[in-house]
Amino acid sequence: MSRIQTYTDLPFYIIVNPTSGLESTATPDINYQGCIPLLHHSNVKILGYIPTTHGSRASSAILGKCLQTRSAVLDEISTDSTNLTVYQNTTSGTRAIWGSAPHLIKLTDNVQPDVTPVAGYFSLANFIVTFENTYSIWQATNLTIDSGRPANKQVVLIHAAPAVLQTVVDHQLVSLGVSSSFVTNFPDCAGTYNGYSSFFPNLVADIRSVQ
Repeated sequence: MSRIQTYTDLPFYIIVNPTSGLESTATPDINYQGCIPLLHHSNVKILGYIPTTHGSRASSAILGKCLQTRSAVLDEISTDSTNLTVYQNTTSGTRAIWGSAPHLIKLTDNVQPDVTPVAGYFSLANFIVTFENTYSIWQATNLTIDSGRPANKQVVLIHAAPAVLQTVVDHQLVSLGVSSSFVTNFPDCAGTYNGYSSFFPNLVADIRSVQ
């Protein structure tokens, strides 16, 4: 919270996922509930997490979950054109619900750095997670940046980054022009989404210093 309040000119995208994709009707614990109101700041966008089950989930089911939130991150989306129509139908529906596209979609094949996402996905959401993997695999060339896949719509998530190189990585991501980034010292995404990275304060300061 201190970083959000200090860096008021930086946008923060907070993904809320209390029950693995709004799948449970159970009320989140009181501590989780208490955190959400604290996030309501002008530089914060709160996104509900919704899995799409790799294209096998019907658009109507996804849209039913979209009704429970004001914006969302749609996860488990493939990078090829096989299910593109399903996702196009889904995002058309979110525009009817929210008046806008989903804020973020997360491609599932980004664990394979040599996979180039179909450009058609970039019209479906404001931002696209095109890389999520460890620092040992990360290279700037992992990203395909062209007119159909612009850098300013891409999001990069890097895990297991060494502390001594964190600032270098942060500055590299800013120089590439990606829309958002998140660099952690956790070894994998499971740890990242269940804890607080000691890198976060420095990450925010680094990004702010080079903008």
